Order: sequence, then C-alpha cells, then structure tokens
Amino acid sequence: MNIAAQISSYNHIDELKNNFIYQCLTALAKNDASVQILFITDKDFISPREKTENIKFLSASPSNKQIVYRLYWNMYKLPKIISGFDADVFFSDRTFPEKKIKAKKILWINNISELKSLKKNILLADLILCPNHHFSEIIEKTFLLSKDKLAVINPGIDSGILPLEFEEKEKIKTQYANGAEYFYFDGLSANLDTIKKTLQAFSLFKKWQKSSMKMMITTDMKKQKGFLEMLNNYKYREDVIYMNAAELDNFEVVCAASYAAVFFPEKTSIDSRVTNCLAGETPVILTDDEFYRSSFGNTVLYAKENVEAIAENLILLYKDESIRNNLIARGKELSSGLTWQKSAVELAKRAKELI
Repeated sequence: MNIAAQISSYNHIDELKNNFIYQCLTALAKNDASVQILFITDKDFISPREKTENIKFLSASPSNKQIVYRLYWNMYKLPKIISGFDADVFFSDRTFPEKKIKAKKILWINNISELKSLKKNILLADLILCPNHHFSEIIEKTFLLSKDKLAVINPGIDSGILPLEFEEKEKIKTQYANGAEYFYFDGLSANLDTIKKTLQAFSLFKKWQKSSMKMMITTDMKKQKGFLEMLNNYKYREDVIYMNAAELDNFEVVCAASYAAVFFPEKTSIDSRVTNCLAGETPVILTDDEFYRSSFGNTVLYAKENVEAIAENLILLYKDESIRNNLIARGKELSSGLTWQKSAVELAKRAKELI
C-alpha cells in the first residue's frame, strides 16, 4: 500500500509530536515494511533526524501564500506528484487537489472551528477521521453523512513521556519557583481574556487558601506584551512565573513538575500538551465542553471559563488530595492505551477497506 500525505512546515521539529498524520503514518511504516509513505512538505520543512527506510520526504509545496501559486499547486502539481507515486491513498488535513485523482482521499479533522472551511473537502473525502465520538456525530449531522464515511481514531502519546521522579520534580521547582509548588497554565493556546480570568481565579485561590502556591504561565510572542501589561498591576505578581514559550526547551518537564496543569484552549481540539500531562501523571483542569468530555471522560477536572469556576477547581485540587490522586490514576490508565502503534493499526485497517 502506497500512502501520500501532505504536511506543513514547522518552526521546531518537536511540533511534529502534535501532528496526527505524521505520527500515525510514521508508526504505520515501522509496523509494516510493505507500506510506502511519501510526505509532501512545504519547502521550508525541517525533516526529522530519524530515518525510516519506507518513508520518503518531498519538499515541493510552495511556502508562498499568493493565491495564484496555491491554485497552480492544488490543480496541477500536487495531483501529478500523487499519481507519480502511484498512491493508493492520499491523506491530508486540508484542501484536496482540484484535479481528480485515483487515490482514495482520507481527511483528518481535529478542530471544530475548521468545519465550515473544510466543507468541500469533507464532501470529497472517502473517509473522515476525527479524535472522538462527539466530534464524529457533529460532522455526521452537519453534513448528513453516512456513518461508514466516518471513523474515530484516538491520537497517540509519545512513548517517551514518563512521570518525573521526586528528586527531578524538586530540582525543577527549585529552578523555576524557589522550591514552591506551582500550577501550570497554558497561555499558548488561550486568548488574553481567558488568561486574565485565570489570573483573577488565582487571586481568589490565594485570598482563601493563604498558600505559597505559584502560577506558571507560558505565552507566545504575540501575547507577551498584553500579558506583561496585565501582570504589572496584578496583586500577586510575585507569585506568577512568566515563561516565553520560545525560550522554554523543556516544556514537558516543567509541566510534569507542576501540581496541576490548566488548559482553556481558544480552539477546540486535542492537543498533545494535554495528553502528555496524563502520561506524565499531572492532574489537568480543562474547558467544560462535550468535545473534551468525549475524549477524556472522568480523567480530568472540567471548569467553565469564568473566574469562580476556575478558582473552585484550583481550590478543590489543592485541598483534596484524594481527588488529585484519583485523577492521576485515571489519567495513567487512559494514557496507557493511547499509542501511535494502536492508531496506526486502525488507520491501516480502514485504508485497506477503501482500496
């Protein structure tokens, strides 16, 4: 079986850890030497150091965003590459070629906000993959699709994500938080308004608990200025640890050393940073949404994105050690079954059914 797939460029090779198509097909290639994989990438793509014999990379897609280049690529060049590879399957998370191709088309969707923009691709696809049953039902009802055209495949977790030993946690806490416990808040995926609400919730936590607990917050460069202005007038700013994500090379370790991790993503999708927490035995507070409940069940705490609800969950985790331990145990159990090998086996099964 020959599978061609289109993937985007990245600022850092580690970002591929959150790319379902790359991780799933790489695992499939390692499982089955008879499967040939061709990754069609942007010209500024950074290829991974590890090489697999039946995986090839072709840097051909234009990074230029001008419409005329994109149209030419989509209508002529990409179909020619897919046909030249004699692909049985073309796997993508974006636009399918305008020109008709023989390869069966598989579409991966992991973001609810992309449904409208992907409507044409959804209708063209031979098979649509999504991360949970709630999302699958939304797609089915929205586009009146047959259930046979949809499949749920859970994203896997990097096998290298392991819980930290006590000594390593203490070392990280000493390095970043003067030895204190800290909550980790993911400001990378959240907008500034949600970051503000989380700071206000942390204020309530500090007011009622009289604790030395700190809050670590990461953001990207786009949000840095707004966040720092917000922090200038913040009462508990001495207990907030700010980290620029671009300067943080050991995110997983810093997050794993936290007392709990808090995620309120602006875009509703499954992010590897959340699943990595479960594997690293870090309790998680996550947006209260049916999408996330469908994927994580009772393995995380859910909070509406308002100050009181966030504060209530921070206090609950801090005061009730049994709840925290139960979350860790459930997260460990769930994450142990989320492997890229398992995802690859399911993908191979569905792809072979198509051809």
